[in-house]
Amino acid sequence: MNETTVSRPRRPARRTWLQRQHDRSLGSKAAFVFVVVFALAAANIVTVSRIFGNLDDVAATVSVAGKLRMLSQKIAYSVALASTGDLSMMSQARRDIDDFGHAWRALGEGADAFGMKVRLLKGSSRADLARVDAIW
Repeated sequence: MNETTVSRPRRPARRTWLQRQHDRSLGSKAAFVFVVVFALAAANIVTVSRIFGNLDDVAATVSVAGKLRMLSQKIAYSVALASTGDLSMMSQARRDIDDFGHAWRALGEGADAFGMKVRLLKGSSRADLARVDAIW
């Protein structure tokens, strides 16, 4: 007696994800590419906006520091004119000194100065600021 073996149907070999994508329609492939490109564009926009947001803070801090330099020169000029007898310049120098002190505190504390939000200084800049603050 012959025994007959029953053969099972063979399962097709497992296909990779890329091989399965080959069978999809052109529309579904285009939609997939669109979603990927859209996600990359959104990530790019978020990254760039965060970078530029930080640059605005730095620009405001540099601008306030430049205005402080200008104010220090203006104070020196006003005091020099006041020493020649023009006492109206002394009141101007006092107002400038008050503005300078307010902006100086803003640099040290990270507050508003001249209508701009000043970023709190970090690292060695804080040590330099503390040395000048002790003199001021």
